[in-house]
Amino acid sequence: MLVDVALPLPLFRTFTYRIPAGLTGSTSAGSRVVVPFQNRREIGIVLGEGEAKPGVTYKEVAASPDAEPVLDAPMLSLCRWIAEYYVVPLGVAIRSALPAALTGVQLPVPVRKTRRALRIRRELPSLMQRDDLFARAPQQRALYELLEALGGHAAL
Repeated sequence: MLVDVALPLPLFRTFTYRIPAGLTGSTSAGSRVVVPFQNRREIGIVLGEGEAKPGVTYKEVAASPDAEPVLDAPMLSLCRWIAEYYVVPLGVAIRSALPAALTGVQLPVPVRKTRRALRIRRELPSLMQRDDLFARAPQQRALYELLEALGGHAAL
């Protein structure tokens, strides 16, 4: 049996794959399937039965991770309408309709945009100034002298 699969790629076409004997019952329209594509595996959505073309060899569906379809017929037709109306590939429209956990997309890890650092804001060149300022704060004086020894700043 052959099935047409929409892949979440910027290509305006579907791909036909052969279903191995062990997966026949779990690949109806709207089901997720793992298929080989070029040198990697992609998660696609079955759109329906495919047509056999003479002289063409078809790759096999590698797996079907779900027991039931993730998209029902009305949702699949809505995705088709979105793809036509907004002129996007059907696989991309379907990927947008599914949660990221079902599409195999890894969300980016937020990058820390700030750096924590300590910096001396006011130089205290004389020991008398330090004694006056840090008379009752010996730990702050130790930190000040450590920062001064590190060149006036330190990253945390």
